[in-house]
Amino acid sequence: MFPSPYLRGQLLGGATDIDGRHRIENVPYGRHTIQAAYLGYQNAIMDNIIVGSGKKVILNIEMTENVQ
Repeated sequence: MFPSPYLRGQLLGGATDIDGRHRIENVPYGRHTIQAAYLGYQNAIMDNIIVGSGKKVILNIEMTENVQ
């Protein structure tokens, strides 16, 4: 099981593959917040991700282990 990234406020997201890669398709143009969640880790949040036409957005999402 790997982190599940999704767009906050949207019904868009997806699970990662075995290598930890993911793809979210049909994202509307504009600024978005991406959140990734995984059991045993703090949620990772990336604000102000800009999506434009004809360009892929590649993110490296790092997560911190939850020490509880």
